[in-house]
Amino acid sequence: MSNKPMTVKMTVDRSNLVQEYDDWFLRKPEKWTSQERNWFMLNVLRKYDAPQALLDVGCGNGHTLQAVQEVYPECLLYAMDISQAALALTNDKVKGVYTVQSFVDQSDLDMKFDWVLCMGVAEHFENLLPSLKRVRKLTGGYCYMEIPNCLSYSPGEAGFRRMARGSRQWEWHLTRETWEQHLYSAGFEFVEELVGDNPAWEFVWVLK
Repeated sequence: MSNKPMTVKMTVDRSNLVQEYDDWFLRKPEKWTSQERNWFMLNVLRKYDAPQALLDVGCGNGHTLQAVQEVYPECLLYAMDISQAALALTNDKVKGVYTVQSFVDQSDLDMKFDWVLCMGVAEHFENLLPSLKRVRKLTGGYCYMEIPNCLSYSPGEAGFRRMARGSRQWEWHLTRETWEQHLYSAGFEFVEELVGDNPAWEFVWVLK
């Protein structure tokens, strides 16, 4: 298999995509909430020094940052999402959170964080390598990267396409090996490789 990162012709209207996610969170505010995923992530973070500043890329409704704040109440928390509706929900859940509405590859956020969380988000990065490189640039310590095994629940050819069922989101359908090639190409080093308990969050790495 080639180590050359995949490229894709830009096919998604980003303004329509923002509206699509706004609509999801306005209709179903608790969409994509999973405390089981949060507990799995927190059990990993507990093995390291307590974070002082943490960014959640693609924070959704803020449930993950809320869980982080309960364990690390002194940590400075940042939330990034393309959906203003999602960020409004995050503000309701997380005391003192800083919010950034942006696609990660277009963000002008100029900080480095002890931890960057990227949970169930990287598979949506249409502009894949630049977006992963931007996440790497924001990582001053560690990055917790969690990606679903999309091919297991949305059968079909590998590549960037809408899911075959369910929420019909645009996602990269890639094997774990291919994801690791992309992460390596983006400049990440692998600290831990883990396996989540559910195909929706099966591929997990701690990176730096």
